[in-house]
Amino acid sequence: MEALALSSNYLTGLLPANMDAWMNLWYADLGRNNLSGTLSSAFGAMSNMQSLFIADNLFSGSLPVLVNLTSMRLFDAGSNIFTGSLPTGMKALAENLWDFNVADNVLSGALPLDLLELSNVQLLLLSDNIFSGTIPPGGDLVPGAGQLFAANEDNEKETTEAKWSSLKRLKTLKLNGNELTGSIPPEFLVGLKSTVDM
Repeated sequence: MEALALSSNYLTGLLPANMDAWMNLWYADLGRNNLSGTLSSAFGAMSNMQSLFIADNLFSGSLPVLVNLTSMRLFDAGSNIFTGSLPTGMKALAENLWDFNVADNVLSGALPLDLLELSNVQLLLLSDNIFSGTIPPGGDLVPGAGQLFAANEDNEKETTEAKWSSLKRLKTLKLNGNELTGSIPPEFLVGLKSTVDM
């Protein structure tokens, strides 16, 4: 199995338990159904996956860890009931990821600095969740802010070069409908040359 297209039906229930065994699957469109349940952690091991559309369903639980999906170009999980924070290690997707949509879920927590390292992303939809905290500043235009700290898995601080100007291909960014607070970093507006909906 390499491609699966089942969108816009009336499918219900859970995904097949052995779906992660389809290691050659590179395209899956299950959007606009009534599928439910959680996504197995094995989804994160489907290293050939390039396009995964699961939007407009009733999926819940956490988003799968995506760090091993380095071929991923399009990830659309909008309009579900996903909870928790964004997956860690998203910078591993930087080379190929074009579109990332998790809008209209129940995701929470702070916006990770990894977002600033998705250098090829064109569409970044994070709207209508409950993300909180501030918009991460980028270090490219603010003196002394070039190195920001992010906690790794062992809760140790490590430095990262986080720059809004590195998102050179970004065309649309949507952050509206969240619980973000604080001021808008000036480097955010200067470094970002895209359509922004806040």
